[in-house]
Amino acid sequence: MQNEQEDKQFTIDELRVVVRNSQLCNGLARGLHECVKTIDRSQGHLCILNAGLSEDNYKRVIKALCAKRNVPIVYVNSNMVLGEMVGLARLKPDGTPAKIVKCSCAVIREWGIESEARQAVSKGISASTE
Repeated sequence: MQNEQEDKQFTIDELRVVVRNSQLCNGLARGLHECVKTIDRSQGHLCILNAGLSEDNYKRVIKALCAKRNVPIVYVNSNMVLGEMVGLARLKPDGTPAKIVKCSCAVIREWGIESEARQAVSKGISASTE
């Protein structure tokens, strides 16, 4: 699903920066339960979903809620990449991940600080919805 990210005109690194900024201001929901609650309350700005998700019901619920609440969805290739991106990884002293917990879904409810990465992601999302 790398083609979808290229169509949306932002890179995985820019998305990683946006997720990290969101996490710093406690504006990130991780996992099915938190994500469903956030989207259902219309607090979500962006949903990040694992493209290789094997559970079809999980995908259908998230996609339906996002469509109902007009929350854009971005797909990442791996649940390990998403887990590392949202901070579900234990780091070694040198900063490399030692153990990564898999994550299938995350929702940004607070953008955090304004950055070039956020502008690129917002621009890519608005371009894809038009």
